[in-house]
Amino acid sequence: MLLAPYLTEENAEGLLAAATHKTKAEIEVLLAQRFPRPDMFTGIRAIEPPVLAGQLSPGIVEAAAAGSPEAAPAEPPAQRPRVAPLAPRRFSLQLTICQQLHDKLRYAQELLSHQIPPGDIPAVFERALDSLIRQLEKRKIAATQKPRASHGHKRAAGRYVPAEIKRAVWRRDQGRCTFVSEDGRRCQARKFLEFDHIDEVARGGTASVERMRLRCRAHNQYGAERTFGAGFMQQKREQSRRAAACTRGTSQRSHPMAQEPRIPCRRGA
Repeated sequence: MLLAPYLTEENAEGLLAAATHKTKAEIEVLLAQRFPRPDMFTGIRAIEPPVLAGQLSPGIVEAAAAGSPEAAPAEPPAQRPRVAPLAPRRFSLQLTICQQLHDKLRYAQELLSHQIPPGDIPAVFERALDSLIRQLEKRKIAATQKPRASHGHKRAAGRYVPAEIKRAVWRRDQGRCTFVSEDGRRCQARKFLEFDHIDEVARGGTASVERMRLRCRAHNQYGAERTFGAGFMQQKREQSRRAAACTRGTSQRSHPMAQEPRIPCRRGA
C-alpha cells in the first residue's frame, strides 16, 4: 500500500526488491529518500470542536432521529501524534496539543524572541529537547561535562552502580541493548534500557565496566528467567507490584500532624 503510488513499470522491480523484509517505518524512510517531498507548513491553528447532535438546529436533529442510527453525526477519531519522513534528513511532526501546552509554547517563544524568530517553532522545540536530554542523561547515565578524576573504575558491591561505570558502559554499548540472538542478530532496542549485572547480584556479582552491560527490560527479564526460573521471577514481579501499590497508598494518606505548620527552631534553642 505504501509503495503503490510510486510504482511504475520502470522502477517496480527495483523498488519492491529494496522494500523486501523492511518494516513500515523503514519503507517510509526509503520512499522519502527516493521520492523527496517539500517541507510542510509550520504553524499552529485551533481545531474546531466536533458538532454533536444536541448542538444541531431542531430541524437537523429531527431529521437525524427519524433516519437510521448511522445518520447521527459521530465524533471524528482523534489523530495520533506522528513523525513521518519527507526527504533525506527531513521529517514532519504532527500533533494536537492542549491549551496548557499551547500557552507554554507561546511563553517560550516570548522568552526567546531576541534569539529565535517568532515563526521558527522547530528551533524552540530543539532548545527544549536539548535541555530535557541533558537532564535525562544526567539522571540516567550520570552524564556530566566535568567528571571527577578517577584512578581506574572501581567495583561496587550490591546493586549500586557508580556514575563513572554508568558513563563507560553507556558509551561502550552505544546506548543500545546488547542481547544477541542465536542467529547473531543484536537487539535494536534503545527504549527501556537497564544496567544489567552479567554476574547476578544474588550470586555475589559486583558492578564493574567489564561485568556490566545494557539490556532492554524484556531481555533483562528473559535472562533472569533463564537463570532463576519463570515462576520465581513472576513471584518477584508480583511482590514488587504489591509493594509499589502499598507505597502509593501510604503516600496518599497523610497524617494529621503532617498538616500542621512547623515552627522553625533557632540555633541553640
